[in-house]
Amino acid sequence: MKKFILSLGLVAMMLNLTNCAQYEDVNPTVEPQGDFALYASVSRTANDGLNTVWSTGDDLGVFHAVTDGTTYTKDGQFKLEDVATGRFLGNVNGTLDPQEEYDWYAMYPYSSYVPGPANTGSGYMTIGCAASGTQTQTGNNSLAHVAGSNYPLVGKAYAVPAGSAPALAMTHVASLVEFEVTNSLDEAITVSNIKFTAPAALVGTFYIDFTDTANIEAESSGSSYTSKTTTLTVKNGTAIAKGESAKFYLPVAPFTAAANAKLAIEVNVTSGEKSGVLAKEITLAAATSFNAGKIKTLKVNYNAEFVEEGLALPFEDNFSWVTSTSSTAYTSITSVFPKKDGAAMYSSVSYVYPETKQVKFGSSSNKGYLTTSDLNLSKPFTVVVSAKCYSSDVSQLKVTAGGVSKTTANLGANYTSYMFEFDALDAAEKVRFDITGKRGYINNIVIVEGHDYVLPPVLTVSPEALTFESPAASQTITCTIANEVDGVNVTATENVDWLSTSVSGNTVTITATENTGAIRTANVTIAYEGAESKTIAVTQLAPAAAGGEEVTETLTIYANKGSLSNKVITWTGTNFTFSNAQGSSSTAIRTSDSDHYRIYANSTVTFTAKNGKKFKKLVITCTGSSYTTGLKNALGASATVSGSTVTWTGSAETITGTVTAQSRINKIVATLQ
Repeated sequence: MKKFILSLGLVAMMLNLTNCAQYEDVNPTVEPQGDFALYASVSRTANDGLNTVWSTGDDLGVFHAVTDGTTYTKDGQFKLEDVATGRFLGNVNGTLDPQEEYDWYAMYPYSSYVPGPANTGSGYMTIGCAASGTQTQTGNNSLAHVAGSNYPLVGKAYAVPAGSAPALAMTHVASLVEFEVTNSLDEAITVSNIKFTAPAALVGTFYIDFTDTANIEAESSGSSYTSKTTTLTVKNGTAIAKGESAKFYLPVAPFTAAANAKLAIEVNVTSGEKSGVLAKEITLAAATSFNAGKIKTLKVNYNAEFVEEGLALPFEDNFSWVTSTSSTAYTSITSVFPKKDGAAMYSSVSYVYPETKQVKFGSSSNKGYLTTSDLNLSKPFTVVVSAKCYSSDVSQLKVTAGGVSKTTANLGANYTSYMFEFDALDAAEKVRFDITGKRGYINNIVIVEGHDYVLPPVLTVSPEALTFESPAASQTITCTIANEVDGVNVTATENVDWLSTSVSGNTVTITATENTGAIRTANVTIAYEGAESKTIAVTQLAPAAAGGEEVTETLTIYANKGSLSNKVITWTGTNFTFSNAQGSSSTAIRTSDSDHYRIYANSTVTFTAKNGKKFKKLVITCTGSSYTTGLKNALGASATVSGSTVTWTGSAETITGTVTAQSRINKIVATLQ
């Protein structure tokens, strides 16, 4: 038995420690590896089979408490004194009562930020790798990588008399997922990487509670710092013959997946010059725990046939297969994704959300990407993507093929086609699409051979709606053409005889005759060959005498001034009211802001005229131009945007619509008659 040595009011001590990992269905006896005393500055361990052995430079963080107590004393850093015996040496904080028994706790690696073994909110530790990182296994069946400062160890010695040296059995905090890959193909395969997705955080930084080493808990330090998807890269892997198997080990944070939860596994392999991928989704029949210090085996039968060449070009996707909107992201390729000639068009996806006829990349805390299946890119090719940014985000589009990445400038608020030219690559290469920065949308992808692709013209018009008073008058529409074509001109066509149109260059003049009766409406179609035409909604009001006196009223819209009831907030004026109703999938109404009001996506706005009047015009001031789009979409074709102002014109007692993206407003000026 080792005795404590008193020194300057601190107690130096020696600890006996062992390290072990067990399979889930095995419960072996823990055998001590040797005496440990404490020593070192840089933490790094080596792996010996399923047991971790200490290396020069290792150190531990040590804590103690009176047996069964919950007041933990932080003893600080204990350094490895002797590799052969595994003895660590350090100082105990305070004086031990010789009449007491103590519980001792140790953790590897040492961190001065960890306050104690019952850690639920400070002093995080990394498990596996950073949220955006990967782990690497060298060779088949190897556990050598399951060691080091990214693979914490913890231990506890219970009820140790004050005069005795504690002996601690160290346990891995990580749960070890063992992928047993069996080759069912005729040709040998070599595993290059394995991607694993679960319903809980797997890697990143965690707060670790090891007060009970039989039930170690790892709490995510935040969604931005952990990931539910992680990848194991296999370096120098050897070929697996037909009918043979190999094992690959991926350490993850301990977690429990509920019954019916899904686990996704993607195994990427090579065979000579060919590559293949098998995506497998497992639905758990019962709740399943991936416990700290245990090994859980997932068996994968690799039977995905190789494709000698990738899909032939052209590759075209207008996302018409996206038929609904959901807040649940695609995390794996499912049956809803499109196919070409019976083969899947995409191979991997992460944080991509379906929105009818388009997809949204990323969330507020996670970036999204989408990767094609192997394509035959053996000739020079061109990639064309139609993309836009999300709300007020600042984002870019990045396209990567064969290790070459090309990135746009900041995306705009409206869809724009971007073209990227690439040199010839292999006959089986993938193309990956990322929205960098934050979030964005894509609604069309085209990949074609050659560098002679011409972007189609794009027609935009301003304003997109016109309102005439009852007297005869003329107004103009300004057309802007992106990717103009020589010899093609703007045309305009009206659908009623009380309107006439003329075109001069890119300016369309619309003339209305005098209206002596009731309010009337019409459409003018503006076209440019090769571009999507635009329809201008035209309204001509009735004579003023028929509608009574015209009034203008201003409502200041501050969140803390509205009246909230049953998930509807209302501001009331003399001649009209404005209300916003929370939608079933929208964010809860926010009432705290004192200088503006936030209208969240998927909520409903309603403008209601009072006193027998009708709206002729609404001018809504937003806090910035980036917050206008969602509100304009809610108000329909009669609304236009200029800078940070949304203007609606027409004639209606009630105006209502669903907001498509967050808007922030602070003033409404209404003209009524």
